Amino acid sequence: MKTRATVKGLLAVTAATLTATGALLAQNQPGQEGQQPQLPQIQPQIQIEQPQFEQQQEQQKQQEEVQRILTPEEARAGAARPSAEEIIAKWKQGPQETARKLIQKYGQPQEMTDNRLIWHDNGPWKRTEIVNEEIPHSFPKPHKDYLKQVINYKVPPEKFDELAQFDGSVIVDRTKGELAARCHMEDANFLALNLAAEIASGKKNVEEARQAFSDAIAERKNLEYMRGFVFQKPQGDTADPGEALQPR
Repeated sequence: MKTRATVKGLLAVTAATLTATGALLAQNQPGQEGQQPQLPQIQPQIQIEQPQFEQQQEQQKQQEEVQRILTPEEARAGAARPSAEEIIAKWKQGPQETARKLIQKYGQPQEMTDNRLIWHDNGPWKRTEIVNEEIPHSFPKPHKDYLKQVINYKVPPEKFDELAQFDGSVIVDRTKGELAARCHMEDANFLALNLAAEIASGKKNVEEARQAFSDAIAERKNLEYMRGFVFQKPQGDTADPGEALQPR
């Protein structure tokens, strides 16, 4: 591009020089011998114009810069990112509606991706996570799971099987010392963990807990189980890293 602009400038200088020379020669009348025409000093004026296609390329680059997805490095550096509302606008209806309720109740999540929002230490929960995924679940009646909520709780290993029989969406993490429930609404997660704690403590067996869960959902019984925790959440460390085993 620089070569093209330089050639245009040289042609402009040459044309200007020839024009000035012709004008002076025309003024040199016959009989004025010995007089040499004085050529004025001409300052070349070279104007470099940016080609139109370069301007178009620059505009396209700016548009792409605005529309592209942020890289992890840019996100960590504090670059602008979509809001939670912008993210869930494209979600399935169920997760989208529940996500809006959570934002109204707990504020903006601490972590966001295109298909996941996460809150830490929100209200009574250690962690709340909602995903744009609908997981079929038939207990106590058919619905979709997408809201997972976690507390610190140390479940005795001998109770793991009973919790699995109670509800497949009650999730135990022995190593981290966590107990979680995954459903489609927060009320049901409170209910599931309250009954799971009663199983873990020996207060209820599996059949009793399952019947209590079904009655609460269908007939709105024991509503206090759906409004918060009816047991004292453990304080301190609930993790269980296990024991090292030496090879034979």
